[in-house]
Amino acid sequence: MRCLIWQSSVAAIAPSISVPIFEGGRLRANLKASKARYEQAVAAYVNQVLIAYGDVEDALTDLHAFSDEVESLRGAVNASRDYLRLAQVEFKDGLVDYLIVVDAERTLLTNQLSLAQAVNLQMGASIGLIKALGGGWDRAEDTPPGRAETPGRDFGAHGKLLRPADPLATSPPARAAPAGEGSG
Repeated sequence: MRCLIWQSSVAAIAPSISVPIFEGGRLRANLKASKARYEQAVAAYVNQVLIAYGDVEDALTDLHAFSDEVESLRGAVNASRDYLRLAQVEFKDGLVDYLIVVDAERTLLTNQLSLAQAVNLQMGASIGLIKALGGGWDRAEDTPPGRAETPGRDFGAHGKLLRPADPLATSPPARAAPAGEGSG
């Protein structure tokens, strides 16, 4: 009788246990496929990391080169200003003709234009570096409430128009008068 109780217990448990006996290698194939997908995802991730490192390195190189160029051109602009001043003094003293003054002005303007272009490239390289590092911003988030986005103008947090610093200026910009003290 005990034998029947044991056999009936085993018969009751057996259907609830599902052991894959006849899978025909399906489990091993699934395991291999999962490992292959994992390795593919790791390879794609490593590739993206390497691309990101390359982008950052390129952006840093560009920024460094443009920064050096800007410093060099600032020196050229200052030297051109000195040349123009000297040419104007010599012209007033009658030592040179006016063509020298015009040439000095042209040289100064050419150097100022080159400086402005280099500063523009330097700012672009800075933006490229920020993007390469994963940063960025959405212009819609920066627009103050109640203001439409105005192309070419940047409004600060309080809705006042911010003016970009003059890249050609060698001295700091003058402080603006407080609101209500201006003529007008």
